[in-house]
Amino acid sequence: MPNPISFAEIDAWARLTRRRPAPWEVRLLRLIDNAVLGKIAERADKPADYNEVDATDIEGVAGLLGRLRARQNS
Repeated sequence: MPNPISFAEIDAWARLTRRRPAPWEVRLLRLIDNAVLGKIAERADKPADYNEVDATDIEGVAGLLGRLRARQNS
């Protein structure tokens, strides 16, 4: 499981790229990182064969149904 981006890592990136991110940019970066880590943690709690498809994704739904049919017939 990945770790959150640290202030030290952000500082190292800023020094290496000679950038000075504003405080709001650092907060935003950490908020985005937190959201991504939350999604990764959600997926880690689900079984390896877990599949999730948005109901509006017609091709995704069709593929999921096909996999379920194949699993049922095996």
